[in-house]
Amino acid sequence: MDITKVRNVTAPLTMDQIKEFFLDKSLVFVIKYANSALKGKVFLTYISNLDLPAEVDLTDTPKEDIMSLVKDYMEVRNINESKGLATLVALILFHNRGIDISEFQAPLTVDAMKEFADNNSDLLERWYAFLDSMILFSMMSVQVVEKGENGEEFGISAFEEAFPGIFDKYETIDDTLYIGSNVVNLFHVPMFFERYFSVPTNDAKYFKQQFTEYMFKGKRLFHYFANEGNTFFKVLVALVTNKVSVEDMMKAFHQQQQ
Repeated sequence: MDITKVRNVTAPLTMDQIKEFFLDKSLVFVIKYANSALKGKVFLTYISNLDLPAEVDLTDTPKEDIMSLVKDYMEVRNINESKGLATLVALILFHNRGIDISEFQAPLTVDAMKEFADNNSDLLERWYAFLDSMILFSMMSVQVVEKGENGEEFGISAFEEAFPGIFDKYETIDDTLYIGSNVVNLFHVPMFFERYFSVPTNDAKYFKQQFTEYMFKGKRLFHYFANEGNTFFKVLVALVTNKVSVEDMMKAFHQQQQ
C-alpha cells in the first residue's frame, strides 16, 4: 500500500476528509477506534454507510472495548469491509475450536479470545452452525456452476428445484436474523476454509434465506463466496469434473474428518 495514500483519521470523518476521497478514490482511511467519538454499532453503521475504503485500527483500545466491538460486528446487519476485524473474528473462531493460531498477531490475547468465547457462546454457536454448513453450500454451488447457471441469480425456487428433497435431507433454518451479515467477510480471509475445515465440524444445515435470498447488502451469498481469494471454492469447482453428487461429496468430506 502506498503510504502517501493512507489517511489516519477518527470517526466521524470531517467534511474535508470525505471531500478529499471524492477527489482521489485511491485513498484508504485508517480509523483509530480508541480516539473516535463513535463507538459500537453506531461506529460500524457509520463506516458502512460511508462506503469508503476503511480499516479499523484497534491499537490503544482497551480489551473490553475490543470485545464489545467484535460482538457488535458479529451481530449487525450492515457489512463492514475491515480486513482487521474479519481476521480477528476468524482467529477467535479458530482458537475456540482448537486450531493453532500461534503464527498470527492479534489485538486480543488468546486468554481474551477465550473470555470472549465464554461470554458469547450462543453467538459463536450460530456462526459455527452457519460456517459448518458452508460445505453444503459449496457442494450445491459447484453443481449450479456446472449446470451453467449464474449463482448470483439462483433464487430459492431454482435452488430447491435443482436439489429436490433438500428439506428432508438436512435440517432447515428459515430465519433471516439468524446471523450477522459480516460473516461473508470471512470468505476473503486467506486460507480461511482450509484452516476452518481442518478440524471436525457439526452436521450441515440448509439455511434457506441466507443461501438463496438477497440477504447481504443487496446481494446473494454466492456473490461473496465465489471470490478469487476463496481457494476452497476454486478447488471444489475443479472437483466437479468427477460428476459426483452432493451426497457423495458430503460423505467423503465427513469420512476425511474422522
